Amino acid sequence: MNRESAYSETFKKEAVLRVMNQNSSSYKASRELGVSQSFLSQWVKNFKEEGGSSVLGQEDAEMKKLSVKVKRLQNERDLKKSRQFFCETRRLRFEFIFQYGKEHGILDVGLVS
Repeated sequence: MNRESAYSETFKKEAVLRVMNQNSSSYKASRELGVSQSFLSQWVKNFKEEGGSSVLGQEDAEMKKLSVKVKRLQNERDLKKSRQFFCETRRLRFEFIFQYGKEHGILDVGLVS
């Protein structure tokens, strides 16, 4: 049994994605992961030959889609906060008018009994 087959497919894929996504050198990544640089380089080569770049493209598209969704949700949250602020401000304004309006005769103007 050769040493390369000792690594799972999941481990190989994560190692390759680490090299490709982080623009890390295969040498640096191989040292960090504790695998041979030649193995890692071969895995990257095989990944690219098998159309692995399309997998990366799908992941990038998914990330963009999620980023747009996060931005939309943040905007909705901010809008709700501003609505609450303005509703509270309006309520306080009317409380002020009713509280001090009686003292100064403001509420009596324009009211029909």
